[in-house]
Amino acid sequence: MEDVIYTASQDLSIAKVNANSLDIIDSHKRCHKKMFYFAGIWKDYLLTVCPPCGEMKLWNRSDLSLHKTINRGGWESFIDGNILYEKEGNRIVFTDLGDLINDI
Repeated sequence: MEDVIYTASQDLSIAKVNANSLDIIDSHKRCHKKMFYFAGIWKDYLLTVCPPCGEMKLWNRSDLSLHKTINRGGWESFIDGNILYEKEGNRIVFTDLGDLINDI
């Protein structure tokens, strides 16, 4: 596994940073239209969530290219293992990430 840190910035970009030298390896600007956060990493993907826009985006870890946009997402979304957990009203729902990524 490579020593990489992934960052989300106030300028709406994500970056892949070398953990040893802190050099930026790659970056992608204008990831979302409004503030967003990382919900987690799963296999070869990063998942970002933009609650103000109600959307999630899957990014390829290798080159930070956009893989898929999903029209849902709130402040309580996070990845644990192979599952995406989300809060909908007073319920916690979960989705298998394999199904979510392959459901195009």
